[in-house]
Amino acid sequence: MSFEQQVKEIGFEETVNCMLVASGARTAFLLQYADYNEFSANDSISKGKLSAIRKYYPHFKFTPDEQGMFISVRTLPKTNTSAAIGRVLNYPCADVFANLNRDKTTYDYTIYVICKIKGNIIKSDLMSNLCPTIKYKSEFEKLANSFEVALRMNPLIKPYFVGIEVKERVNVSELSVLNKVLNNEKLNSDDFRKIDEILYNYGYSDDFTPDSFNLANPLHRGILIGIIANYKYNPQEVFYPITNSNTLNSVNNVMMKQEKLLLDILGKRK
Repeated sequence: MSFEQQVKEIGFEETVNCMLVASGARTAFLLQYADYNEFSANDSISKGKLSAIRKYYPHFKFTPDEQGMFISVRTLPKTNTSAAIGRVLNYPCADVFANLNRDKTTYDYTIYVICKIKGNIIKSDLMSNLCPTIKYKSEFEKLANSFEVALRMNPLIKPYFVGIEVKERVNVSELSVLNKVLNNEKLNSDDFRKIDEILYNYGYSDDFTPDSFNLANPLHRGILIGIIANYKYNPQEVFYPITNSNTLNSVNNVMMKQEKLLLDILGKRK
């Protein structure tokens, strides 16, 4: 079984995570159906990946979750809390994640794997975790180092392996951005990235970006404030995760209609 064949059948990120789990560098990883726009282990892409993982790693154990499938070597403990899930996935901030004060600035740490396959550099994130302070950075770097050691010792991936890196991103709060827009204060790059994140996570398309707004225009600022406020306290959250494709399609259709209306208004009132 070659590394390239595994990547073809399982996926790049998933194959690397399987190798980390097999080596003991990770306790488990979560194959999330939503990553493939699917809802269950029986949907075509998820089913194919899980089947391939079982073929290449027959000793793995599979533990179903409403978001996907935990994949591990040993039987996992109950993962009925965010802290328990985080510990199983080796997140350094697992025990504090549930109690994060999201009205304050937090720090997002992501571990990336980089490989070179057939002359092409491929980079993918292996895990991302939101933390309350920068003191957790050293723990992520330590974890990343253990990943690098494990992968360099694996003869299948070693010829392709370039390295592991940790990226830190400042995550400003929604209310911080909202107040800046409300008071017509100058926004920095972290603020604009947060607006872009809000628009994407709220369900708008890539056509709706921070550049859609002229923040010197009070009407534009008012519309953006409304979007941020609705995102901060989103009524749809009580229905998450949406596990029915027809319901999700209906929500997406409504969001596209709303997006078109807002873009029309913004365009007419530059």
